[in-house]
Amino acid sequence: MTNLSRLSIVVALAGVIACGPKKPAEPTAEETNPAVFFRAGVGTVQTPDRKTGAINYQKAYENFVRAAELNGGVHANFNAGWVAEAMGRVDLAAKHYRSAYVADKNYEKSMFSLARVLKENGQAEKAVALYRDFLSSHPNNLDVRNDLVIALSKAKSFDEAQAEAQEILRQDPQNPQVYRSLSSIYFDQNKLGMSQLCNEKALGLNEGD
Repeated sequence: MTNLSRLSIVVALAGVIACGPKKPAEPTAEETNPAVFFRAGVGTVQTPDRKTGAINYQKAYENFVRAAELNGGVHANFNAGWVAEAMGRVDLAAKHYRSAYVADKNYEKSMFSLARVLKENGQAEKAVALYRDFLSSHPNNLDVRNDLVIALSKAKSFDEAQAEAQEILRQDPQNPQVYRSLSSIYFDQNKLGMSQLCNEKALGLNEGD
């Protein structure tokens, strides 16, 4: 074989190698930075379409989800939940609020939002379990305990709701919120006289109620 032939073979092989599969490009710093996607989500929510005034919630949701996937913290999941609610996707909202709460059991905002979504969608028993989980490490949070009373009432656990309300009043006898909750409990049981008395008590404690 001549030197020229050998050279032709080498050149041909080099061409084959050069045409082989390319190594995928490494992701850029921006593509792996959760803050970039979080800011993009916030910007989308804050910038409605100039012509229609509509907000592209789907785009905002995708950005917050991506931020959460990149370990962007509980706020990324919370915002994804908020946007999902705005889109009418209660199932997704509950999923993201729960993820935020599980990641940080002290994150009250996510707990309250998840509980609200559950109660509004006929899942009061799950809201009860959520409140009790939070109260296991925050037993003196009277706002949450009062919300537990309401959730128990919605779950038709009236005796437990009344017992919880009485326990709160032992700690804070002048709490108008509890009397409002008791009024609702009695109303739901068609005990209208007791419901009125509790409403009057709440009004006496807070004239602006």
